[in-house]
Amino acid sequence: YAEMFSKIKNKRMRELYTSMWSENEVVKSADIVQTEAGNDKYSQNSYSFKGDDKAEVLIKVFGIPKENEKIFREKFQMACGGSGQEYRRITTLHSSSLCALMFFYNVTEKNKLTIDEMGTFDKSVFEFRSPVVNKNQESCMDVVLTGIDKEGAPIVLFLESKFSEYYTPSSVHSKGVSEKYLLNKYSKHFYEEEFLQELDLKMSKG
Repeated sequence: YAEMFSKIKNKRMRELYTSMWSENEVVKSADIVQTEAGNDKYSQNSYSFKGDDKAEVLIKVFGIPKENEKIFREKFQMACGGSGQEYRRITTLHSSSLCALMFFYNVTEKNKLTIDEMGTFDKSVFEFRSPVVNKNQESCMDVVLTGIDKEGAPIVLFLESKFSEYYTPSSVHSKGVSEKYLLNKYSKHFYEEEFLQELDLKMSKG
């Protein structure tokens, strides 16, 4: 797909796709097409796994075991959040929702996830909505994990999934947000030259 990705118009998105997926075995073995942008239009900057039944497509592409298909489909529906737009985008290669789904869909009683210095989690929920100060709005978290901490007390971990947003900001607003991540002491190392080189990405100016 290297030649296909070389035609992506956005420079940073082109770098991302070429570096991460042009030689990726999972992607190379799958059928991919330009991402639908609605009204019979297609994105010039992204590609998606091909297929109408998106859950089935992901099961085949990522080789979800037969015994996990039921829970995968349940978590898939959660991750789409009841939104037609989320459903349309979830098979896009750089989808943050897809990233979160593949990492955490199978966190269960039988398949617990332990995070050092934090706790052990046995349940995952996607697109979790809860009231906030403004009663007319809701907070929507990409992933919520529940379990117990090191002392055996209940613990809840809220996660916001970001994949390429801070490398390829799509708007002036998100560009401002991404620049703040370059200055934050906890996140700035993800954008340093050494880290990007590990992903075979080059630091761009501007």
